[in-house]
Amino acid sequence: MDDLREVAKAYHGRATNEEKEKTKNYFRSLDSNGDGKISRADIKSDPALQRFTHDSLFDCLDENNNGTLDFQEFLTLDYMRKCGMRWCKSCSDWLIGSTT
Repeated sequence: MDDLREVAKAYHGRATNEEKEKTKNYFRSLDSNGDGKISRADIKSDPALQRFTHDSLFDCLDENNNGTLDFQEFLTLDYMRKCGMRWCKSCSDWLIGSTT
């Protein structure tokens, strides 16, 4: 997961200002209480993230183990969404492939 985090941060770092703003706005739209963090429930409430609702994935994304994702932690999830990655519930690892 560490390599994926680095790739996600690099991907975001090379994005245009418009793309970065879209990502920030998407994060804000998920942040139901405006505290700068998103919860498992926030993720589960978004149809575009339904394939990322497995608890073991959330636990991997939550680097500081505080039960929420800050923006930096969210970047990995957003990258996975954009690239069509899927989480394998059986092996608790990510897969690259079809989003359908």
